[in-house]
Amino acid sequence: MATGFLVAGQVKAQLLTPWNQVARYQVLVRSVQDLEKANQASRAQIATVRTDIDALEGAAAQQSATTQALKNHVADLRAYAGLTAVHGRVWRSTVATARRLLTWAASPAT
Repeated sequence: MATGFLVAGQVKAQLLTPWNQVARYQVLVRSVQDLEKANQASRAQIATVRTDIDALEGAAAQQSATTQALKNHVADLRAYAGLTAVHGRVWRSTVATARRLLTWAASPAT
């Protein structure tokens, strides 16, 4: 009788195994399909983020070029206005010196 239960158990296990394998396979297929959908959505999101990054980098480069051009313009204006440091031998002029030079230039030559 014990062998009868053992044989019946093995037959039952062998009969359930193919169905169980099909169910496992179906679950795996659904899982793979879900993962592929999630992967595709992630790839689309990555593509969108890359596009946004490229646009931001382009805007930053343009702002950087504009900023550099403005800095150069300001430096030119500072030099033109005499606001930049001068190196080497220079003549220092003050308002008093300028007045003396003007009065000397305006005086008749002797």
